[in-house]
Formats: sequence, structure tokens, C-alpha cells
Amino acid sequence: MFGVVLATLQKTCKAGAFTSVYCAVSSEVNNDTGYYYSNSQRCETYGPAAKDMEVAKELWKVSAELVNIQWNETEQDIVQNAASQVPKAL
Repeated sequence: MFGVVLATLQKTCKAGAFTSVYCAVSSEVNNDTGYYYSNSQRCETYGPAAKDMEVAKELWKVSAELVNIQWNETEQDIVQNAASQVPKAL
């Protein structure tokens, strides 16, 4: 029973590849970068926490500590610059 239900929810290979092909060849999206597409539609994939600079800085700091590298102002500048590149909400 589960297999039958699962089979009806899955896409064919052709349908699954459609969005990738669309993004690769469509002139409508040829200048888009950094976005996520599903079913040939641009989607917002991040929530408010992904845009929170304090959360971003803390994540970088903890990540640096976990891999035993020094956290300094240069990395904070990188985080600030990267966060400013996050696409605005659709």
C-alpha cells in the first residue's frame, strides 16, 4: 500500500529534470543567481533567522571554534558582506 501511494507522489525522470533544464536554457531566468527553483518557479528558501546578522556572526564564531581556527574582524566583515548578498524576500 505504501509503495502505491509513494509511486503516485514521485515525479518521472523527465518531470524531475524539467526545472533544471528550464533554469539552464530559459531567457526569463538567465540573469538570476542565488535563487532556488521548484516546479519552474522561484522560491524563497530561507526564513527570518537566515537574515539575522547576530545569528550569522554566532554561527561563524562557533564554526571557527569547532574547527580550531581564530575568529577575527576579517571573518565578521565576510559575514556582513555575505549577508548583504542574500536575495530580498519575493
